[in-house]
Amino acid sequence: MSHLFGKISRYAFLMNSLLFCSSLFANTLAHNPIIFASSEYPPHYGTDLVKQGVVIEIVRRAFARQQLNIDVAFMPFARAMHDTEQGLYAGVIAIWYTEARAETWLYSQPIYANHIVLFKRKADFRVKQNLDTVLAGNGTLGFVTGYLQHPLLHQSNLSKVSVASEEQLFKMLAMQRVDYVPADLQSGLYFISRLPVELRQSAIDWLAPALEVKPMHLAFPKHHPDSEYLKQQFDLGLQALKDSGEFAELLHQLLPEPSK
Repeated sequence: MSHLFGKISRYAFLMNSLLFCSSLFANTLAHNPIIFASSEYPPHYGTDLVKQGVVIEIVRRAFARQQLNIDVAFMPFARAMHDTEQGLYAGVIAIWYTEARAETWLYSQPIYANHIVLFKRKADFRVKQNLDTVLAGNGTLGFVTGYLQHPLLHQSNLSKVSVASEEQLFKMLAMQRVDYVPADLQSGLYFISRLPVELRQSAIDWLAPALEVKPMHLAFPKHHPDSEYLKQQFDLGLQALKDSGEFAELLHQLLPEPSK
């Protein structure tokens, strides 16, 4: 009997220790900002945007619902992924899902989706409104180096040019150095609005429907012991924002609907 009581006592001690550690861990996170790595993807998130962009503000408020504070370190995307895998940051804001990434990263629930469309010059391609016709035809397609692209684009008959940034691509599109640019609709409109005045006269529009719809997620390295907890807390906070209507209000305030 004493042997049984001994086992029960050890079990109770173990459970109490786990509960204490869990409480201590939660309190530590609650009183210290959780640092996330992020690249710049205007108008969704970036250093120069109001509240650092709607995605950052959604992430900030979702964690705040769970009594957790965050901070964001901005850097190039490849560095954000590498340094977070090395344990320097708690997670990455924000990435698209791929099966290869899912092997080593935990994904949050979707924040909201990017709509990838094919931008073009309105005056030069009035007839070519069908995506299949465009991809089978002539012309030059501009990419950002390192960005994930739809297989249809890689398999198309179009010539391909790769550059360092979307800002550079949209300047090239306006200057007729490329004919098509795949980009998120909101992001493309952001860069078009910031073209030099002399280039804005080259009217740019896009093909509909979207080439693909790609939800954005928070990503947490699977090997990090805090990742599962942080993912759960974010998912709970995100759902609370949506249920309360605060999520929709943030989108309305910080990311207005585009018009063609």
